[in-house]
Amino acid sequence: MSEEELKGQIHRIQSEITNLLETTHKKEAYITNRCNEEFDPKINQTELELKGEQSKLEEVNKRLEQWISKKKELDAIVKDLKRNYNNFKKEKNKYLTGQLKAIAKEKKSKIKALNAEIKDLEKRLKNLGKV
Repeated sequence: MSEEELKGQIHRIQSEITNLLETTHKKEAYITNRCNEEFDPKINQTELELKGEQSKLEEVNKRLEQWISKKKELDAIVKDLKRNYNNFKKEKNKYLTGQLKAIAKEKKSKIKALNAEIKDLEKRLKNLGKV
C-alpha cells in the first residue's frame, strides 16, 4: 500500500471514530433527557412529600420529648403521693387499732369495776334479807 492509501485509511478510521463519538454523545444526551423527564417529576414530588413528612416527624419527636419530660415529672410526683398515701393508711390503721384497744381496755376495766360493785350490792342485798 502506498502512503496515500494508508493516510486515507487512517483518515476514514478517524472519521468513523468521530462519527461514533458524535453518535454516542447524541445517544447519551437523549437517554439523559429521557431519564430526567421520566424520573425528575417523581423525584421532585417524593422530595416534597419527604420534606413534609420529615417536618411532621420532627414536630412529633419534639412533642414526644416534652411528653417524656412531663411523664418523668409526673412519675416522681405519683411515686411520692403513693408513698404518702400508703403511709397515711398505715398510720390511720395503727392509730385506729391503738384507740380501739384503749377503748376496749377501758371498757373492760370499767365493766369489771361495775360488776364488782354489782356483786358487792348483791351481797349486801342478800345480807339484808338474812337479817
